[in-house]
Amino acid sequence: GNNTTLSGFNMASTPEVPGIAATNVSNFTIKDNRITSEFAPAIAFTNINDKATVTNNTIQNSSPTAFSLNSNSGAIDLDFTRNTVT
Repeated sequence: GNNTTLSGFNMASTPEVPGIAATNVSNFTIKDNRITSEFAPAIAFTNINDKATVTNNTIQNSSPTAFSLNSNSGAIDLDFTRNTVT
């Protein structure tokens, strides 16, 4: 949701669902998580607004992609730092 933090979780994507999905939200943080993604993006953003911070996450088996950003209409302040992707 808006103005929230998701932190400290172990998650996995399924063949068609990302490990973390954010849709129609603004001003949020995703940090300190471990995400395994073999079939869908580890993190997927759709129609996000304002500011998003993605920091200090570990993304493993990132296939086909670790991060997806779709259908955004406007400027986004995206801070994507200190993440490990393998």
